[in-house]
Order: sequence, then structure tokens, then C-alpha cells
Amino acid sequence: MNRIFTCTMTVNADLEEVWEYFINLEENGPSWMNGISSLDKVSSGGVEEGTSYVFESRGKPLSTTITKYRPMDTVTLTSQQGKFRADYIYSFRKENNGTKMTLNANCEASGLMKLLSPLIQVAIKKSDGDQLKKFKNAFETRTK
Repeated sequence: MNRIFTCTMTVNADLEEVWEYFINLEENGPSWMNGISSLDKVSSGGVEEGTSYVFESRGKPLSTTITKYRPMDTVTLTSQQGKFRADYIYSFRKENNGTKMTLNANCEASGLMKLLSPLIQVAIKKSDGDQLKKFKNAFETRTK
């Protein structure tokens, strides 16, 4: 896996409150995920490892799956588009009076996608490099 980018943001709220807002991806994800107009859970049951979502991005239906899930600690969202895989690893840590969030975006390409991978990585960083900043803003301006 190649690292695309890492970003960190501290949200001035309890870990539990930040986690609950984050993990409610269907309702809250489109407010902080760039280019995503809708996000629907397609798996039955609760949110856990293996939970799948379909989302619309730039008019195209795409999918992502939770490939790692540790409540109030780590969530990895993995999207596979042909021979290109992207992992968004979100980590949560209690810090003083807030919650420190870290996002590591990684990718892996094979076949012909290896040739396009550097361009795709630049586009992902440009599109999602400010995702935690947008998360913090959406969280702080939400209606309770």
C-alpha cells in the first residue's frame, strides 16, 4: 500500500459524541465527505466489519466496505474500483478535553492502473485532504 496522505484534527468534544456522529455515516457522511451526495448502508444488521455502503460521487454509484472496525478507536473504509483500491483509515483518541482524529489514506494499484496511480493519488489528496477539517466543521455546526 502507498500512503496518499495523513491528516490530523482535534475536535473539542468527548470521544463518544464524536464517534456517534462519525459512525452514523448514512446521515452525516455526505455533510463532510467531498463529492458524496448520498450514502446508503446496504448490509443488514448493525455497523461492523463487513458492513457495506453504496454512495454516489460525481453522478456515479460506487461502494465502500468497513474492513476494520474497533468501536471508538479505528474504522477502515475500503473502496475497490477495478484494479485500484483505496483504504481510508480513521483513528480516534481521547485527548485532554477533546478527541484527536487521524485519517490515513492509502492505495494499491495493479495492472494498467499502476500507470495511472500517481495521478489518481494526486486527485484523492486534492479531493479528500481536508476531510477532517470538513468533519470538524460539520460536527460543530450540526443541529442537536
